Parts: sequence; structure tokens; C-alpha cells
Amino acid sequence: MKYKDRINKRICEFIRSRYAMVDVKPEAGLFNYRCYFNAVEYASLNKNVAVLEAIYIEDGHPTLHYINRNSKGELLETTLGYRAKDLEYYVIREIHKSDYKRICGEFDNSLDSWRHQFTNWFERKIIGIERVL
Repeated sequence: MKYKDRINKRICEFIRSRYAMVDVKPEAGLFNYRCYFNAVEYASLNKNVAVLEAIYIEDGHPTLHYINRNSKGELLETTLGYRAKDLEYYVIREIHKSDYKRICGEFDNSLDSWRHQFTNWFERKIIGIERVL
């Protein structure tokens, strides 16, 4: 088993054992790699919508992701559209509105935090693992 596969397995076990899986409703399908910008834009265009940091798992691969929650409490997929029905979602935290203008930094900080939590110095420095989600 490769290092990356072992790390993915550890992260999936961690997420599944500590967070509840949630249902996410397909809302928009932009199909790009800027989910954090998509979620903030959707929140700014729609009243009483929050931005949530989440992790989705697809085929044993966890990915850091951003979704929205509307005033009814429904979780909305505003990047991957119809694909929402095939993914496991776990909400990690709500992003404070004052952080919307720095959402790219929030994303980078979260990536760094997960990488440091689930890799050691050897995996980061020698093997060169730069991202785990």
C-alpha cells in the first residue's frame, strides 16, 4: 500500500468515527476546483445562507470541500451538482462571515492543518507529500 493510500485510509477512519454523515442536496453544478469561491459567492447572492467547510469521501479518497446551508437548514452542493448523491459528506465547521473575504486563506490553513495532523516529517520532507485532502 502506498503512503498516500495509508494516509487516506487514516483520514477516512478519523472522519467517519468522529463526524456524522450528512445529506447534501444538489443545487448547482459549476464543476470547477474553486468550491470555496463558489460557496462564498452563493452565500453572498442568497439571503441567510452560510458557508460550511466539509470533507467528502469518494472511493476512499477524502477531499476538503465547501458547501452551503440555507435558512431551512438544508445543505446545498453548489459546485458538484448532481454528483452530491454519490458522495459521503461530513461537515467540519461553519465559516464565519468575516472570513469570506479570506476564504482562500481559510482553505489553505485547513489543508495545512490536515496535512500536519496526518503526516509525519518523513512523509512531508522526504517523500514530498504536500496535500492530503
